Amino acid sequence: MQLKNALKSSGADRFLDAFAPMHYGTFGGLPTRILYVFVGLGLSTLSITGFIMWWYRYKGKNPKPQTQKMVEPASRS
Repeated sequence: MQLKNALKSSGADRFLDAFAPMHYGTFGGLPTRILYVFVGLGLSTLSITGFIMWWYRYKGKNPKPQTQKMVEPASRS
């Protein structure tokens, strides 16, 4: 573990340390967390609907071959 003096940190350290609150959603309070929920749900929805659209398009281009029933000829007795 390392102890850092925040008053003597370099500009790069201050810049990188600014990402932690954004990553955890703690910088803007409840409105930011609600926004994060909607962004997360939006990305999930786009991924799922994109896959469904691709699947229907894939199924349309590559239909399964239709199998036909074999009809046996009538026996002549």
